[in-house]
Amino acid sequence: MVQTKVSKNQLQTIEVTIGLLKELSSEERVILALHFYEELNVEEIAEVLDQPVGKIEETLNAIQKRVLQLLSVDNLPDARQNPIAAQAF
Repeated sequence: MVQTKVSKNQLQTIEVTIGLLKELSSEERVILALHFYEELNVEEIAEVLDQPVGKIEETLNAIQKRVLQLLSVDNLPDARQNPIAAQAF
C-alpha cells in the first residue's frame, strides 16, 4: 500500500469537495464527471446523454451557481475569492 502525505489544506479541500458533491443530484454528478474527469466538451456530453446541448450548458451553469452558493454559506464575502472555489471554476 502506497502512503501519501496529505497536508491539512489538501484534506480540507477534499472534505469540502466531497460535501459539495453529496449536495448535487446524480445527474449533476454524471455531467461533472464527464466534463472534468473524462474531459468531454458540452457537445460530447449532450451526445453521450442524448440531451440537447442547451440543457447540458444550463446544468453546468446551475452547478457552478449552486457550488458557489454552498461555499458562501460559510459567510464568505465572495465565494470566488475562496481558493477551493477558484480551483473548481
